[in-house]
Order: sequence, then C-alpha cells, then structure tokens
Amino acid sequence: MTALLVNQVGLCLIVSSAVTCGIVMFALYRKCDPLKAGLISAADQFMPFLVLDIFADYPGAPGLFLSCAYSGTLRYCISVVTLLHLKGEGYMEDILKPRLLSVSQKRLVLIYKGLTLFYGIACITVAALTSLVGGGVLQGSFTVMGIIGGSLLGAFILGMFIPASNTLGVFATIVVGFGISFWVGIGASLYPPDPKVLGVLPSSADHCPLLLTGNTTFNGSLVAETSLAGER
Repeated sequence: MTALLVNQVGLCLIVSSAVTCGIVMFALYRKCDPLKAGLISAADQFMPFLVLDIFADYPGAPGLFLSCAYSGTLRYCISVVTLLHLKGEGYMEDILKPRLLSVSQKRLVLIYKGLTLFYGIACITVAALTSLVGGGVLQGSFTVMGIIGGSLLGAFILGMFIPASNTLGVFATIVVGFGISFWVGIGASLYPPDPKVLGVLPSSADHCPLLLTGNTTFNGSLVAETSLAGER
C-alpha cells in the first residue's frame, strides 16, 4: 500500500510537469503553431522544439535535455526487459508449470525462454505497427491501455466487492468488457470525433511569416514580437 501511494505521488508530479509544459507551449505558440507552420512534422516534436527554441542562446542546455530524455528512454528499456522476463516467468509458474509436472527442469527453462522471446517479438511488432497509426506512440499506448484496462479493472472490482463471483463470471466480465472497449476504440480510430467536440484549443500560423523566411529555429521573444505585430 505504501509503495502504491509513493508511486501515485511521483505519477502526479510527472503528469503535473507535462501539463505545465503543455500550457507553456500553447501560450507561446498559439498564434504561431510550429506544426501548422511546417517547422515540425509531428505533434510529439513540440517538446524538443520548445527546448531548442527557448535555450537556443544557452550552449549545452539542449544537449542536457536530450541526454536526460535518452537516459529516461534507456531506463524504460531496462524496465521493459525486466517486464518481459516477469511475464514469461509468471505465465510459466502460474499456468504452465502446474500442468507440466512430468516435464524436466531443462525443458521448462527452454519453454520460459521461448515465452520471453515471444513477448519480446510481440512488443517489437506492436511498436513497429504504431508508426502506421496516426496520433503518435503515446496516444496509441493510451488507446491500448484504455481498451485492456477497463475490463481488468471491472474484474478486480468484481472480485473485491462481490464474494459470490466465480471464475466463469470473472472471465465473462473480462470478455464482455474487452469486446465493448475494443468496439469503441476501433470506432473512435476509424471515425475520430471533431476537434470542437474534444475541446481542442484553436491555434494558427498566421502571425509567423518572418519565421518561415528565416531560420527554422526561433526564440519565444520573436514569437511574442510577431504576435504583437499581428495584433496591431
């Protein structure tokens, strides 16, 4: 319980930092959207662009940001490797091993390695397919977690508050919940809602003609000056 609470505190800090960065980017670029101006090619490039823009006159600061980003990525890679091993071990210990009592330890190790390899290939395949999906990797992960997490949460709530539930009921809950979530997720991907319905704040590239004729890297003061000139 303590570990869960500590994790939630850290998660709140991370999400708050991300939200703050988003607010700063919108306030700075709302009248000169780099994406609409063609200065970046994807929405997930906003944060690196912001860092290169603000710290353009401070040598070493952009490199420090990139080093921190890469260190976080490497840490995540290590976590993924650990998670793959845990998945293979969990599936082996909880599902296969009780049913393979006559199998030798050497063969069990080979099966465990095969499961880990299978999970690794599955993750790499999903990551490769994500590049074909619009919205970026983060949005894709949110979509997948939304589809899978809802049914799992329903199963946990069922087990916690309804003691009379059995295995068949839990599996039925997971299957039905996953089916409904999958249907909604696929429908939202094929027929995305209008940005006005989602409450997307408007932005434009009407006030940055000077930026498009000069260098592709610019600073916030130039954005502010151009915006003020456009308002006048």
